[in-house]
Order: sequence, then C-alpha cells, then structure tokens
Amino acid sequence: MNTNTTPTPPQPHPPPNPDALPHPITFFTTARERSAILKALRRLSPDRRTALCKSLGIKADSTNSPNSSASPSAARRAAGM
Repeated sequence: MNTNTTPTPPQPHPPPNPDALPHPITFFTTARERSAILKALRRLSPDRRTALCKSLGIKADSTNSPNSSASPSAARRAAGM
C-alpha cells in the first residue's frame, strides 16, 4: 500500500482590481519632438508621469507613483499582487 500522496498545489491569487493597475497613454512624435518633450519633463520631475501631470496642472495620484510606468513589479505591488 502506497501512502505517498501528491500535495495539493496552492490556490492562485485573485486577479487584481483593473482600476488599481496603471493605464498607458500612447501617442507618436518625431524623434526631435520626443527628445524635447523628455527634456522638458526631466526639468519638472525624474518621474515622467509626475512631470506630465505637473506640466498639465493635474494633481498626480499617489497610488501608482512613483515610476509605476517604468516598473512592472511596482505596478503589481500597487495592484496588491
């Protein structure tokens, strides 16, 4: 008689709330425009999202900050994963 049993694998984590995940914004520019935009944003903050919000007069949410767009692991932490 074999008493060895296969352990039950752990249950996966529930999916994150989509509202807690960062949402991308994508648009196209020329290389020269991109360079100028990034230079202007760096003057305001090292974090592009924060700099863009600041330049538009929008109060940046603190839930996905800083650098949430640059770090997938930070996005997962913000989503509770």
